[in-house]
Amino acid sequence: MAKKGGVSKHSRAARRGEVDPFNSTEAKELSSIPRLENTDTISPLIRASLTKNQQLLNDKLSRSGKNEMKLKPGDHVITTHNNKKKQHMVSKTIRSKQHRFQSVDGRLGKKIENALNRKKKIGNLRKTGWDKINEIAKNSLQNELIIKSNSEKITNEDLEDELADEMKDDEEILEEVTQNTNNPFELLAEE
Repeated sequence: MAKKGGVSKHSRAARRGEVDPFNSTEAKELSSIPRLENTDTISPLIRASLTKNQQLLNDKLSRSGKNEMKLKPGDHVITTHNNKKKQHMVSKTIRSKQHRFQSVDGRLGKKIENALNRKKKIGNLRKTGWDKINEIAKNSLQNELIIKSNSEKITNEDLEDELADEMKDDEEILEEVTQNTNNPFELLAEE
């Protein structure tokens, strides 16, 4: 069997981009098909038929007399059944669909909740690491400040003690001098 001429569109060469897609036979066929130039006329026709059908449905419902509500052109109508069994079946299908949706939503909700909890745990773990580091830094700074203030207090206390000792020494000297002499003016130096 002889092969067709050219490279197929699903070949390895086509996947690698070695084949020019504009020269393929499909591109030539598509280029020969005439395009729709004016598509604006289609949408008004569809809208007109929808409003007409909506009006017909409203008329039918008003004639039946069971449903007095007038529906607007944009409203969606769920048909009511005269037979209660059919109504029950519709409600049963709706209920089953809602139940399935809730169960799927519940599963997804659990997954989302678990993901959020994991995110919070990771954030808390990272935050606690930084909190511990911050606490250690604060404690070390406080310890340094306490040590400095204690050393300053010690030096201040030492200075006060020294001054008190000097004052005591001066007072003792004065007392000795005053005891030895009755005249306090004798202590003054003469010029």
